[in-house]
Amino acid sequence: MVTVSEAIAWAASEFKNNGIDGGGLDARLLLTAATGFSKEDLLLKYDQILSCEQKLNFETMVKRRKRREPVSRILGMREFWSLPFKISAETLDPRPDSETLIEACLELRQDLPEAPTILDLGTGSGCLLLSLLSEWPDASGLGVDFSIDAVATAKTNSQDLGLSERSEFLVGNWCKGLDLKFNLIISNPPYIAAEEIEDLEPEVREFDPMAALVAPDEGLADYKQIISQVPSVLHEGGFLVLEHGYQQPSAIEKLLTNSGWRVVGKKLDLAGLPRVIIAQLSSNCFGHAH
Repeated sequence: MVTVSEAIAWAASEFKNNGIDGGGLDARLLLTAATGFSKEDLLLKYDQILSCEQKLNFETMVKRRKRREPVSRILGMREFWSLPFKISAETLDPRPDSETLIEACLELRQDLPEAPTILDLGTGSGCLLLSLLSEWPDASGLGVDFSIDAVATAKTNSQDLGLSERSEFLVGNWCKGLDLKFNLIISNPPYIAAEEIEDLEPEVREFDPMAALVAPDEGLADYKQIISQVPSVLHEGGFLVLEHGYQQPSAIEKLLTNSGWRVVGKKLDLAGLPRVIIAQLSSNCFGHAH
């Protein structure tokens, strides 16, 4: 016979013994999923005894978390930009640091047309594109990913969030085969170098899809492809906004300037580290200035 409060205390202690920080919060999130209770219920029903099924569900989830599987993977859901996103085996688990890219784009709003079109390259769960569409009711966009599973997940998220009318998701390889043009192109491509994999937290290393994390050429291979392909699908005066690793801004800036781009902005993440770079094509690439 286990009560709600006993179950939380037990799980938090198990997590602590396994070197997992924030175990109390993890325990409460998993217990809400295992029991169907709301967060408020957990407070009000702290002395309620769990049914056998609830207890078994919870114990199974706690075992998974002790193996360092992230709570979001166990729940199949992650909150990003205050919106709920389903995630799957082939999508990245969205990080709070990626919200820096959303903030960077929102700051460009007055420099974009009234109803901007957005292209999200390597869309994964669709969290970047759909978060922007939730902020801009006149905007529409396309998300591209090489993973069929990721595209299916992003489509589900667009329907769940009521944004399917203004978004489309396609299986593809960056910009290849696209004949549309966009005002804003965003991407959080794979950027971790192969030799850095061992330094990652087990939650990332063992549960995020490697194809969405790791890139050859010191993590720069996909930036090179994107930077070379994007001019054919970008409207004159449009912006390219890229997320990157904290140690990569100078390398990416060099790639951009060598390809006829000018860097017009940079943004730091929550930890104060370089995270986002904003670029426009130099005027001579279009024939005249923006």
